[in-house]
Amino acid sequence: WRDWSSDVCSSDLLRESLRANKPYDRFVREMLSAKGLAWDDGAVGYYLRDPGMPLDNLALTSRVFLGTRIECAQCHDHPFDQWKQTQFYRLAAYTYGNQTLNEAYAGARDEFRAREEAIRSDFLKEKAAATDGGKAAEARRVQRLEAMEFRRVLNIIRGGVGQLFSPVGLERRPATLKLPHDFKEADGKPFDVMTPATLFGAAAPVAPGEDPAAAFAAWVTSADNPRFTRVAVNRLWRSLFGAALLEPLDDLREETRAAVPGLEERLEALMRELRYDQRAFLAILARTRAYQSVAQRAEPEPGVPSLFPGPFLRRLTAEQAWDSLVALTSHEPDARDLAREAARSEEHTSELQSRPYLVC
Repeated sequence: WRDWSSDVCSSDLLRESLRANKPYDRFVREMLSAKGLAWDDGAVGYYLRDPGMPLDNLALTSRVFLGTRIECAQCHDHPFDQWKQTQFYRLAAYTYGNQTLNEAYAGARDEFRAREEAIRSDFLKEKAAATDGGKAAEARRVQRLEAMEFRRVLNIIRGGVGQLFSPVGLERRPATLKLPHDFKEADGKPFDVMTPATLFGAAAPVAPGEDPAAAFAAWVTSADNPRFTRVAVNRLWRSLFGAALLEPLDDLREETRAAVPGLEERLEALMRELRYDQRAFLAILARTRAYQSVAQRAEPEPGVPSLFPGPFLRRLTAEQAWDSLVALTSHEPDARDLAREAARSEEHTSELQSRPYLVC
């Protein structure tokens, strides 16, 4: 589940960062190194969207910001690329210590587990002494479990009122990442401890007392990282022209070459010169003769390099179509709906008041 408060705070952070034209490398670095309460730092929402799934989150991070698909190496050496399973685990070790904070949720969960265990213990005793095969004992067990209303209580805690008393957040705890029990590759053994290490580019050692996620974030967003800037400029180029200089953009290999290599190199140098100012970068692209040329009606063909005589004509994306409808129906789409918020708060308060056992 994704928490309500972290969603709101993350949305506000994204909106404010775009309005302030925060440099792209700084924006990504803040997300990947974030920790604390969601209301204090909305950037923690990036990790909170994948609670309890640090390995999956790492795979997504590599794909989105580095254009590198390493998810196959989570279970075995990559069959179509150079990545080893041990490399995946060493990279994941940087952020493996992420732990979600939600004391209200954790407290309720532990209490319910204790009650469930007590109910199970009573059931086993009744069943052992039963003469009907345990049918009556089973019926009582089910009745007692349903009376706890576990899901309803947790939904209240996860809602807006619950977050007023226990907002969620993220903390970094010392954690040891080991190879899985079924590891079968030649460069390690099951349960070997994996220390943090990068995939390519410069090393990013973690100094004593340093936050491993901060070291990871600095490596990902470094101007010297061979793929971070490359992916960034291609994403912005594709947003204007309808196709990137290299496709697929999220599956870079050592042999991947751009349609116009010299242009890609110049764009990367330009992004570094502009210190990752996306607004300035897009303004320069928009003033080029290529972008101001007649739009190409033919769609880009996969595997066929394009010299980009002009931008490709394309339909609005789903997000663009939605934003257009919102702009037509509301003159202030970002304004808070206070009436709706008040109604939602009142609804959750009524839920709480109707169940006095939640207060004790």
